[in-house]
Amino acid sequence: MDAYLRWLYDTAGDQTPINPALFLATPGSYFAGAEISATELHQALSYLAEHKLIEHIDTDPATVAITP
Repeated sequence: MDAYLRWLYDTAGDQTPINPALFLATPGSYFAGAEISATELHQALSYLAEHKLIEHIDTDPATVAITP
């Protein structure tokens, strides 16, 4: 999910943990005129974490950060 990763770098490029759900309230959360669902975001987060591009931070609410 390029749009999410771009948003993450723009919003928290300094590796500050951020709530990934905030992305869903941005214009970048639309693809071809359709809103990206929370399920699609979760799948994208899993993919990015699997490839070590982000790391999950165990907080409440859950946050993620760009890996160093």
